[in-house]
Amino acid sequence: MLFRSQPSSPGLAVGGDFYDARVLPDGRLALMVGDVAGHGAESAARAARMRFGWGALVEVDPDPRRVLDIMNTHIAEPHERDQGIYATMCHCIIDGDGNAEFALAGHPRPMLVDGDDAALVEVDARGPILGLLDHVDWPVTQVKVPRDGILMIYTDGLVEARRGDEIFGWQRAAEAMVATRGVSLEERIAYLTEAAQRYDEGNLRDDVAVLAVQVV
Repeated sequence: MLFRSQPSSPGLAVGGDFYDARVLPDGRLALMVGDVAGHGAESAARAARMRFGWGALVEVDPDPRRVLDIMNTHIAEPHERDQGIYATMCHCIIDGDGNAEFALAGHPRPMLVDGDDAALVEVDARGPILGLLDHVDWPVTQVKVPRDGILMIYTDGLVEARRGDEIFGWQRAAEAMVATRGVSLEERIAYLTEAAQRYDEGNLRDDVAVLAVQVV
């Protein structure tokens, strides 16, 4: 498993993206990637609060629907709902055989990388962004990650790196992952994020976070 994060704001070591992973008592791995709206220190502080809350939740009940339901109320107080305080998030659980289930709150679909193939995971539906609505259902998607395959969860700053009117996009991200087959996971993710930054002429316009899990 590998994390990589790159804030867009110069001089800040952290940004509005947040991520974490915990080994559950039954041996499964719970992991998440999220993205708080905005940039800078205020978003970073809210992201830290979200990460702390997630860590406490999965220790009690890691069910994707349950976790996102509580995180939806955790992102903002009722009086803050009209202030544009919201976040996207992907919460995922994966076992040692590569059986994974995840739920999305307005978050980009994960990417599955298997040898020379890399594509977004098909989902029936995504739940809304955290902090917008109450009493929401969070659809859960199940996917099998093959041996040596990679499940990659990322924030939209990666695929929305922009050159003129054209974004980097998930297809270029997939091509970058396939092109680096045969090197370490760390090198592949570094190449991917650097490719997005180069595409945006060296200046990312949004925070980028990538979490990748390889089944071995």
